[in-house]
This record gives sequence, structure tokens and C-alpha cells, in this order.
Amino acid sequence: MVASLIRTLAGGLAREIPMKECSIVSVTDVQVSSDLSVAKIYISALEQPEKACAFLAKRKGELRALIAAELHAHHVPVLRFLVDERTEKGNRLDELLK
Repeated sequence: MVASLIRTLAGGLAREIPMKECSIVSVTDVQVSSDLSVAKIYISALEQPEKACAFLAKRKGELRALIAAELHAHHVPVLRFLVDERTEKGNRLDELLK
């Protein structure tokens, strides 16, 4: 439930990234630790995924506030934004197989 909520809210925030900063950005995965202390949010972007992660990291306080409000919780996981390397590896594998 927590991972799904984080994915939805982070996806909404990702849509606010200016197109001049990054191309299309999506949240590909969210992994929440069993004790709910850390949430890893994996980001994929056609161009400059590092910029997308930086943009979202700057707004993680806002995202944590939204999560806390939705869950009616005092404790919210620490959010870590990471570039999803699996997408890039998959694209390279597709190119090799062609």
C-alpha cells in the first residue's frame, strides 16, 4: 500500500518536471523497506535521468508531506531517488540482439 501511494504521488510530481530539463519521466519501481524507514524510488527518463532524480530530490519534503497526509502518519520513509539502470540495460540488450 505504501509503495503504491509513493509511486502515484512521485509520478504526479515527475509530470511537473519541465520538458526542457528532461524528456518523459516515469517512476518504474518503488521499494519500501520492511520497517518503512526508507523508500527507494526508481526513475526512468528518455534523456538526462540524473536531472530528473535531482529535481525530485529537491522536492522530497513536499512529497513526504503528501504521503504523511494520505497515510495519516507521523513517520514517513526517507525517500531516495535512483536512476533505474534496468531500463538502460534492457535497451542495450535489445540493440545487441538486433
